[in-house]
Amino acid sequence: MGFGEQKTSGSTTYVNIVGGKLSIRAKEGDEGAVSRTNKNDVVVWEKHYPNLTGALINVECKMNEKLKANEYIVTIDDVGTTYKLSIPCDSNYGDSFIVRLPNLKLNQLYTFTPFDFEDKVKKNKKGEPMKIIGVSIKQGEDKIQPFYTREEPKDRPVGEENMDSDDYKVYQIKLRKFYRSLVDKFAAANDKNFAGYEQKSAPKKQSSKMAQEDDSSLPF
Repeated sequence: MGFGEQKTSGSTTYVNIVGGKLSIRAKEGDEGAVSRTNKNDVVVWEKHYPNLTGALINVECKMNEKLKANEYIVTIDDVGTTYKLSIPCDSNYGDSFIVRLPNLKLNQLYTFTPFDFEDKVKKNKKGEPMKIIGVSIKQGEDKIQPFYTREEPKDRPVGEENMDSDDYKVYQIKLRKFYRSLVDKFAAANDKNFAGYEQKSAPKKQSSKMAQEDDSSLPF
């Protein structure tokens, strides 16, 4: 459960994602702590973990005033120890998490595993290995599948084919605004126990520039 470490009951641990790992702040000299230089050219010390297991207690979308960016704040409980996992909304981590949110339920045990690696087979337009970034979620041995997919986008905004860079930026803004709205729907569905995600719209053709990569073949 949790990170596999003994924590004081009632405490709160704040967790970020750094390079495909879960990261918590540490001090120089702490056992297992590693250093890195952040975007402000400041050396910080952290502990890194591959995954986090616990009961899903809450999901919020909040503005990080310091970073001036929206974040999904996922509250996870491990026998009285609270973890606050921050996932940037405008990122592949955020996209990967939010398309699975409608298939999650509060007070259920899940394991969250971020990933960031290069696919040795898939190539981008420059012929370079494609970066595969996201968050895998499992309940026991069962992987939580995306509610929104390329084949079945449902009510999710769909981009046009062959968009130029300007049109794609506009599409991304619209798409991620829609994603953020799912947090309130998730809360309502759990609080009022109604099927807030049932949609009757027919599948639409998805843009080849869709930010969310299919990670169904991942081993975790």
